[in-house]
Amino acid sequence: MLVEVEGATVVYRRGNAEFRAVDDVSLGLERGEFVTVMGRSGSGKTTLLNLIAGAQHPTSGRVTVDGRDVSSMSDRDSSRFRNERIGYVPQRHGLLPSLTVLENVLLSTQLYGRGKDPEEAQDLLDRLGIGGLSGAFPREMSGGEQRRASIARSLMNGPDLILADEPTSDLDRESARTVMELLSRINESGTAVVVVTHEYDAAVYGRRLLYMESGRIRDATDRLESLRSGMAGAFFGLRRGFAGKRKGPCRS
Repeated sequence: MLVEVEGATVVYRRGNAEFRAVDDVSLGLERGEFVTVMGRSGSGKTTLLNLIAGAQHPTSGRVTVDGRDVSSMSDRDSSRFRNERIGYVPQRHGLLPSLTVLENVLLSTQLYGRGKDPEEAQDLLDRLGIGGLSGAFPREMSGGEQRRASIARSLMNGPDLILADEPTSDLDRESARTVMELLSRINESGTAVVVVTHEYDAAVYGRRLLYMESGRIRDATDRLESLRSGMAGAFFGLRRGFAGKRKGPCRS
């Protein structure tokens, strides 16, 4: 098992009220899996990604990635682990405006004395179809091109796992399809991929589908064929039934 989330809960306080962004979530992710996580804004999707990335610690519960307990790592250790083992694609592209595309992609490799040859970064950009933009600045690129550059940066250290937070948000249909097909090809090469999204067109690329609502999660893989057939309305029944009895751990 590459990723194991065991009873993870994240609690925030709003005045005297308690708010559970993630509520007793358990799930497992095998090497090479492609999982999509759907849910409305505020359902806990991004918080779950942050837990898996070790960027946030749960209030209770445990998260391990490749046998390492990221939920108890120091900020320094989790940052290094994330840099070496996990590729994170943020909701916004996160490119530094003062650096060229090539410099942005190389940035993560400069940490911890692990610099790489610029030719390797250029080859990656070529394979992602934006090699001709290596000398461009983010402001000179379209949203889809910026997102591909962000994905290139996440791949530079050869991660075992890609975590993508709403990678198609604010993109036109063609750019969104390009990004999701790119993530599919990355997955086919053996890298595990987790995509959180609220868009049906993105969700259907996964081989397993999870649904989050109010911090809780359940397996919805049985709805994938309906989504692929364009029957998005069939998915709404899952939302209506979500308040029912809580399911057990979501494992492959």
